[in-house]
Amino acid sequence: MGKKRSPKPEYDPNKLPVSDDKAETLVINRSSRVVHMLQLLSLGRGYSVEELSEIYDLDPRSIKRDLKLISEQLHVAVTYNRATKKYEILDTRYVMPSVGLTTLEAVCLVILCREFGMKKTVPFFEVVHSAALKIQSHLSPETCDYIEQTYQNVDMTGAPFSMQEDKRECYMTLQDASRTQCVIDLEYNSYTEEQTIKTLFYPYAVVFNRHGWMTVGFSTFHNEIRMFNVLRILKARKLNLGFKRPKDWTYEKYLRNAWNVIPENGPDSHVVVDFTFKVGRNVEEIYWHKNQVMYWINDRTLRFETIVSGLNEIAWWILGYGAEATVVEPKELRHIIAGHVKRLAQTYQNELGK
Repeated sequence: MGKKRSPKPEYDPNKLPVSDDKAETLVINRSSRVVHMLQLLSLGRGYSVEELSEIYDLDPRSIKRDLKLISEQLHVAVTYNRATKKYEILDTRYVMPSVGLTTLEAVCLVILCREFGMKKTVPFFEVVHSAALKIQSHLSPETCDYIEQTYQNVDMTGAPFSMQEDKRECYMTLQDASRTQCVIDLEYNSYTEEQTIKTLFYPYAVVFNRHGWMTVGFSTFHNEIRMFNVLRILKARKLNLGFKRPKDWTYEKYLRNAWNVIPENGPDSHVVVDFTFKVGRNVEEIYWHKNQVMYWINDRTLRFETIVSGLNEIAWWILGYGAEATVVEPKELRHIIAGHVKRLAQTYQNELGK
């Protein structure tokens, strides 16, 4: 008996996602077509340019452009058989096996990926948009309609992030070096040292934190583990030199109880802040820190307590609430806040006089 062939995936351009933005719709339509073509060429039989032109109702030149995109941008080896004059993908590793997602899982995943991909909420992760289209191409027409209706009424706006597009190659180098444990020859525009520094860097991890990509690892310049902002990296060259990441090292352990991303040396601090009724209800609604405890000490005052590794980051958060927040302890944090307030008073002394 011959090898049983998988049924040919149906391609219906009328069921493709549609956007109010015509340019965006063209991108979406081409992405869906390319994903479908990728599946088609992986079925175990070849297709000629003429056959693909008939399937997608396109001229041969457009088909060849899509084949070139699959080969050069998706890095999938498309083989041309000169005898049959047909194209096919011989390496089936490029096609994932079926995954048993529930309808709700698929809908949530597609919407999330499309939001993150189209808006580029996380720099360099726009590929999740094509992932969403691949998932959607396997769903029923009814589910696709449900996704489109839901997607029009869903918006996910993340925190402002740094413009890191020109750092894509640097990001990829760091990711690869972290995975293979290779040393990086690094040049960095350091705001702390107020100069450009050069260091050999052992990238333990590459992490995204609210506003942009960061990398954490051992720096020979500082002789300690440091965090670098990818945006400020001037050069990152992978060396033919390996390193050993400490077996017990994890990013979570590195952070300890940092308020955000910078754990400071020294013992942790117990922070107590009182918020007025005006802002207390808003503060109470949010999960700020893994160690937080909040409770009302009276009808008008919310008390916030936490344990942090360093006071400078949390000080900026407290300052954002102005006179609506009062530091109860520790005294060191009260002094930090008082120092900021004093400088502010000096800056606006003319207005204060009035």
